[in-house]
Amino acid sequence: ILFTPKRPRNAGLIKRWQWKFFEELAPGLPVKIATEPMRVERLIVPGQGFGLGAISSGTPEFRAFMAERFGATVPASGPEKLYISRSKFEFRKGSLVGEEALERHLEAQGYEVFHPQEHDIATQIARYKAASHIIAAEGSAIHLAAMVMGPAQKLAIIVRRRSSATDYIEAHLKAFAGVTALSVDALIRNWMPKGERKARHAVGEIDFPALQDALLIGGFLAPSPEIWENFSPADVSALLGDNFTEA
Repeated sequence: ILFTPKRPRNAGLIKRWQWKFFEELAPGLPVKIATEPMRVERLIVPGQGFGLGAISSGTPEFRAFMAERFGATVPASGPEKLYISRSKFEFRKGSLVGEEALERHLEAQGYEVFHPQEHDIATQIARYKAASHIIAAEGSAIHLAAMVMGPAQKLAIIVRRRSSATDYIEAHLKAFAGVTALSVDALIRNWMPKGERKARHAVGEIDFPALQDALLIGGFLAPSPEIWENFSPADVSALLGDNFTEA
């Protein structure tokens, strides 16, 4: 594989998880990083098999390649219920207001709170293969789950911003895993870090009772006498501080 980094200034700084991703696809296959202009004897440049937009469902060839190779040697291991959290990311990079409270609610329902950035690729694959029910704060971590899940599994996306990116995630899950995601838009409003314009950095304020109802109807929660409560405006202000403005 001749690998061209996205940012030439970081050409030699390939992250460990990127190497691990390559290893899951082709163990032992040599990877050459193009850190400067170079000439090769024979170069095969395929069409792009996967990406954002119209190609988010992937080409048949790419889907078959991933199904055969990616994570094939990793056995399923983990709980039946999994919540993919963003609460340990930098808050300004896109979050849910009061996500720790949501985690407590889901833990009471038997969900394990999972922070994928704290685990290697193999552990993430094992967890996503094992869970019958996955709930996830909307984000790119779901793309890895889509690579290894199967049609018998269920996944719910908690929308944290209104964006076409959610549609791309849904298309990826459907095409690769045969999973029709339950996307729950229970947004009351979005907040943005002051001076920030990128939609992916939006922080979503969630209507907790509406989210609970949607997850219950969707089969992700068991009936419970506990009613999830919203944060008061004062609580929201305290959680956000002075560095956010309503989008």
